[in-house]
Amino acid sequence: MIPDLFSIDCGDYYTNLERIKFKSKDEKSFFLGSAFRKNSLVYSIGDEQLNNTDNDILHGICEAVTQVCSQILHDKNAYKPDNITFFINKSPLSNASANIYCNNNYYICLNVGLLHYIYKSIAGTFHYSSFMKNIGKSDADIFIYELNECMAYIKHPKCQERLKFVGDLTILSSLLIFYHELAHVLRKHLSYLRDTNNLSIINDGESNNLKSLISKAIESDADFYAGIFIGHTYKKEQKLFKDVFNTQNDQDFFKICTLAAKFTFHIFESKLKFDKYHLPKTRLEILLEGLNSSLLLGEDALSIAIGVVLGVERAFTKFGIDIGHTDEEVEYDGKAYYETTVPMLNQLIDKIHQS
Repeated sequence: MIPDLFSIDCGDYYTNLERIKFKSKDEKSFFLGSAFRKNSLVYSIGDEQLNNTDNDILHGICEAVTQVCSQILHDKNAYKPDNITFFINKSPLSNASANIYCNNNYYICLNVGLLHYIYKSIAGTFHYSSFMKNIGKSDADIFIYELNECMAYIKHPKCQERLKFVGDLTILSSLLIFYHELAHVLRKHLSYLRDTNNLSIINDGESNNLKSLISKAIESDADFYAGIFIGHTYKKEQKLFKDVFNTQNDQDFFKICTLAAKFTFHIFESKLKFDKYHLPKTRLEILLEGLNSSLLLGEDALSIAIGVVLGVERAFTKFGIDIGHTDEEVEYDGKAYYETTVPMLNQLIDKIHQS
């Protein structure tokens, strides 16, 4: 039942943290106390109770995500492994973060609650709908009277092939979030905000609209580069992705990545403040632009993405799940991205490079 995307054998989740030279006992206590450990038993996420099967799957996903992200950070040809540390936080909140903790050292963490919620969303969809019939055997179409039961706890696909695909897709979705946080580090967003005293570049007399623009610009840049980074990973590991997802070409990978990103961004439909972020569908488009700039699929990418997104939303509609903001809201937000966020981002990047 445990996903085996990379056929991994990793140690405790906080092993990466133990090599850090902490500047104080309090700092060490924070990191080691926050880390989600391999021998931990998670009986609940928020108000939700987990059974033994849920625990096994959640631990397997945490293990795989930890191993994959740690391997990426230890690629000495691409990153600086000595100053970026990854771990999974035991918090039940659906969140992830990147921060500076000491002397230009960084940590990236994904909350166990976030991984759980992504898995639950994907597993529920694959259990109840006939969505993507080519993956194993779907269980049944959802009936209205099952909705409350479905939302109350995880429903796993009974088909083992389908269940494994759900686990692998959850890991890929988590990797997109990791790359978003890594972009905040590598694109120098964090060091810039620290050096400017957390947006103190904004005068007191100026409106919150400018703060919103700066936040959206930085988050959009991280989304775009998350797409670029996952594209680079695919190019280096094409055989791996073919073995896991049966991707025969770049178009197949773009389709799978769109599927993972759609689930990833959808969970934020009601969880984020949209004065700091663009709407999830706009963010999906931004990430896919980054991926397309890496794969160079041209206009074909758009038709692929539309097909995948519509397929997921049809499943959501059958599921009784709100597909999010209206088409008019999304169109307005997308227009605002190109007309206001992109110019602001260009200004910020210039300032970052000058600092």
